[in-house]
Amino acid sequence: MVAEKELEKFREWLVANTKFNRAVVSNVLSRVTRANKILTISKDDNLEFYLYMLSKEPGFLACSISVKSQLRRAIKLFYDFKKSQGNMPQ
Repeated sequence: MVAEKELEKFREWLVANTKFNRAVVSNVLSRVTRANKILTISKDDNLEFYLYMLSKEPGFLACSISVKSQLRRAIKLFYDFKKSQGNMPQ
């Protein structure tokens, strides 16, 4: 499960490493939280495995195509953040 403290660090990372405005950063955080509720993000999962498993979940399948894309993009950014912190497998 993604902790609030970790989400705050992710927020700071997004501000420092992207050109996203505040609203976009907030949306990315919301998408990561939503994906995590559908399928818990594990520190042991790599990105491709997590996205594959997420794609099989009924909660994900019920989303529109655009929301699915937004969720995948947010998760990719979160995994980039975790890799930059040395906390995720390659």
